[in-house]
Amino acid sequence: MENRWFQWLVGERRGEVLLMDTIVEEDGEIYVTFKDNSRVNQNFILNINETDATNKMMAEVENMSKLWTFKEEIIGEDTNRTELDWESQIRYDVPTVTEIMSDGQKVPVKKKKINFIPPARTRQQIVESKFGTIINPPPPPPLPPSVITEVDLKTINSNDPVWITMNKAKKIDTEVNMTLTISLPSKSLFDVVKESFDDGNKKGLEYIIENIDLSDIKEALKKGINAMYNPNQEEAGNYWEPECIEEPEVREATPEEIAELGENKI
Repeated sequence: MENRWFQWLVGERRGEVLLMDTIVEEDGEIYVTFKDNSRVNQNFILNINETDATNKMMAEVENMSKLWTFKEEIIGEDTNRTELDWESQIRYDVPTVTEIMSDGQKVPVKKKKINFIPPARTRQQIVESKFGTIINPPPPPPLPPSVITEVDLKTINSNDPVWITMNKAKKIDTEVNMTLTISLPSKSLFDVVKESFDDGNKKGLEYIIENIDLSDIKEALKKGINAMYNPNQEEAGNYWEPECIEEPEVREATPEEIAELGENKI
């Protein structure tokens, strides 16, 4: 397979170039993985020869000699704004936000703007012969349908005496301690999303929540509730049993024992 190179456009890794490893699918999303074990969703990758980097984190490049460059530009506030007073028909200067906050004093304001400069275009013949596309890999074979669905399970349990007893009992709001293990993107990648996109923090958290398997939450709750009802239970199925005391033997005393007992009383 031909080497394919991808360059970071945002965040602390801006300008860094990574070599692609594989293309994988997970939960319906396609990811490009790299040799450094990182990965990026293909929706945030700019295809080769494309130049609109809006909401993109990386761009594919032809080789290490054709890279994106970044030019920093220092800009200030617009100080040439004027307004026309309709009553006096006199035009006057509108103070900037900095002037308002500094009681009218002129304070220089500097802002940094980064301009993205794409590399020279790659010839279409090279693109068609050397570069593949980020496509969906063949889907895994479908899992066999479950014999008993969740609805069927509720129907079966509704006739169970334990289910009936628990269902009719009065419920009390109770805090349950639970530990949930989930797969999370790295903190460095989350920081890039948070700092580079509008509502990046909020949307990143929503993505994580949406991809949590409901069965994992139920299993964590089951363990937490079991620990609350069975505090001395180390593991599921291993219950603590009290130490048994051997019951004393009751029988008639022998003549020898009677005689010995009489001697002790003298």
